[in-house]
Amino acid sequence: MPSRPRGAATAGDTGRERAILSAATQLFHERGFHQVGVDGIGELAGISGPAIYRHFGGKDEILAALFDAAIDRLLLLCGQLPHEPFDALQRLIEAHAEFAVTDRALLSVYAREERSLAEPWRRGLQRRQRQHIDRWLRVLGRCYPDRTSAEREAAAHAAIGMVHSVAGWPRSAREGLDLAPALVSFVRGGLLTLGPWGGGSRGPGRGVTRADPPLYGNDG
Repeated sequence: MPSRPRGAATAGDTGRERAILSAATQLFHERGFHQVGVDGIGELAGISGPAIYRHFGGKDEILAALFDAAIDRLLLLCGQLPHEPFDALQRLIEAHAEFAVTDRALLSVYAREERSLAEPWRRGLQRRQRQHIDRWLRVLGRCYPDRTSAEREAAAHAAIGMVHSVAGWPRSAREGLDLAPALVSFVRGGLLTLGPWGGGSRGPGRGVTRADPPLYGNDG
């Protein structure tokens, strides 16, 4: 597996890596992973294509870094979940909605390019995705203990898939909407198939709130 050179990173190195990842996000979003070359990423990032290899082992590792960045962003937005089950579920929904709206290009790469991710990075991604789904399932289990595990898992994937589908929506479907609160309302409406929403302090349509500081702890 290609790997980045090890050692202490300088501020310049970090800045160049951010520029590379930003350029790759834009190009993969606009053209697709397989239509973009390292030279094109380097040109947009303001460095030579070969210089990218001082920071990443190649295009596959850049894509893997973007998938990690997407999951890291979701974890940051979720923060430490509230103890009350429905407040925790609200936080999960809001985090995905905010990610979908504020990081749409990165979401597009995350939603469309998983099949392009080479091994062993794909296994690592699937492990992190499973951990995140398990977090949803723990919360849904506390909210809807009378539903089967299969129903709760299907609901978790449906909720996440509904939000992430915005990456492929045409402009006409996005304009004229306060998009993040709309996504929250759509998902909450879908989850009503599991049972009534109860116990939370926030009602439908209250919109997206900023996550608390990113304290990655238990789910209450």
